[in-house]
Amino acid sequence: MQTLSMQPPSVSSPFQKISNALQLSLNPEGFFRKKLYRYDGAFFLSMPGLNQILMATSSEGASEIFSSPSSVLTSSLPSPLQPLLGSFSLILLQGAAHNRERRMIRPAFQGACLRSYIPLIHRAVDSTLGKHALDKQVNVQCLMQELTLDVIIEVVFGVTDVERKVAYQDAVRKLLATFTPPLMLLPFMRTPMLGLGPWDRFTKARAVFDTLILEDIDNAKRKSRADDTSGATQPSDVLSTLINLQDEQGQYLSNTHIRDELTTLLAAGHETTANSLTWAIQLISTHPSVESRLVEELMTLDENASIEQVMKLRYLDAVIKEVLRVHPVVPLVMRSVMSDTTLMGYDVAAGTYAGIATYALHMNPDIWTYPEEFQPQRFLDNDYSPQEYVPFGGGTKKCLGYGFALFEMKSVLFKLYRHSSITLTSNSKISAAIQGITLGPKQKITVSLSPR
Repeated sequence: MQTLSMQPPSVSSPFQKISNALQLSLNPEGFFRKKLYRYDGAFFLSMPGLNQILMATSSEGASEIFSSPSSVLTSSLPSPLQPLLGSFSLILLQGAAHNRERRMIRPAFQGACLRSYIPLIHRAVDSTLGKHALDKQVNVQCLMQELTLDVIIEVVFGVTDVERKVAYQDAVRKLLATFTPPLMLLPFMRTPMLGLGPWDRFTKARAVFDTLILEDIDNAKRKSRADDTSGATQPSDVLSTLINLQDEQGQYLSNTHIRDELTTLLAAGHETTANSLTWAIQLISTHPSVESRLVEELMTLDENASIEQVMKLRYLDAVIKEVLRVHPVVPLVMRSVMSDTTLMGYDVAAGTYAGIATYALHMNPDIWTYPEEFQPQRFLDNDYSPQEYVPFGGGTKKCLGYGFALFEMKSVLFKLYRHSSITLTSNSKISAAIQGITLGPKQKITVSLSPR
């Protein structure tokens, strides 16, 4: 790969910072591709509200980022996600507080808890597909958002009442729709404008969502106390798990703390999975040989196969891994530099930032053969290190719910392709744009579904 020597650190003008933010928002993959092929292994970036950022595009750089202690690199501060996720979000906590919280929450995404969510996923898939069985044309992203939102509301919040679920769906859609890229990337946009501006719309949507979730936290606590008294079995949803968690001092999480963690799980577990599934259907539909081989493997199992059997399907696993490589839904990993250090051969000052350009790393030809081609076979032929392949981040900050995300993606694709023939009815050329906190398709992707 021919590259220039790495660009030196520089102080960008306000115009350049805004230009970077807009390019990153409108054409993130093109932006990172240009940086990957122009600079060798890393590049400097600046955006509004953020000092200089050193971005890694190599596995060596990623290794340095992930292995640096929290005294040197920690969660990005100030975080562009704080208005959406809240100050107690696991993603934003640092050091000992992050480690303690992670230990407390981890059981909700392991073992028996994880397996208990599978019937909920299957029910949501059957319900969502049933609603659209007679549709001649389906918007894939809308379908996947509907499905994953249904799953997350039931799994995370424990909501099964139809009216309450509809209220959540409406509140969540408005919350995520109003947290636009300008609000995330341009801090000066977070200003009230007589109740009519983008920040006003977001804060109104946030207030509606908070009212719902805080009511359900109070209700869950009352029910938990009643169940303790009566000896009834506790529900298996994440909310019920969180209200019973205690730290080393025996203290329970506050309602605000629980709200922020649930909001994080919703934002991280809904949009990301919906967009990943959307990309999966688009890529599978435009690669007939991949679809044929995938369906052949899926048909080796009975339609009522256990999740353990589905999780062992090697080609399905390879397809999902390749989807997450070609279209990582989280465009970058960010850390704040807490003390002066050296990263990737450059002196980096405290108060600046360092991170990994996920898409650029996943397209680095020094790691991947024919990186821009969709080739699931590569994951059957090769093993890639946690520094080369980072769809869920890495190090102590690796996404805690990645196991659940893979469970959900495999379950959905198994049920979908096991029962339906899918034909792409929209343009096969699709580009990405920042949507909320993830990368999603800029153009509409539509398919027709028919029984297999």
